Amino acid sequence: MFPASKEALSTAGRLTRADLLLMRRVSMQMVVGGLWQSAYRAADGSCDCFEIERTDERRSALSIGLLPTGRYFYMDHRTGEVRLAGTLSEVLDQVGLYLPADEVR
Repeated sequence: MFPASKEALSTAGRLTRADLLLMRRVSMQMVVGGLWQSAYRAADGSCDCFEIERTDERRSALSIGLLPTGRYFYMDHRTGEVRLAGTLSEVLDQVGLYLPADEVR
C-alpha cells in the first residue's frame, strides 16, 4: 500500500534514527575491514540512502536505503542486483551485511 499524500511520502521515505545507527555500524565494519572505501548519506525525492564506494579495482558502487513507498532496498550498481525488504535489517541480511544483535553496540 502506498502513502496517500505528499506529506506521508516525505515521512515514509526517511531513514529512522535506528536505521542510521545500524548503517553507521555496518559502514564502520566494512571500511575498517577494507571492503568499502567510503559510505555517505544521500537523500532526494527518489530515496533516502547510503551511497557506498567499494575498494575493488573498479571502485564499484552500492546503494542501500529507503524508497518513498516505505520499502528498503539494496542495489549493486555493477551487477544491477536489487533487493527489497520491509526493514533495513532484512535487506542487509539478504545480502549478508547484517550484524547480529550481540555484535551491534
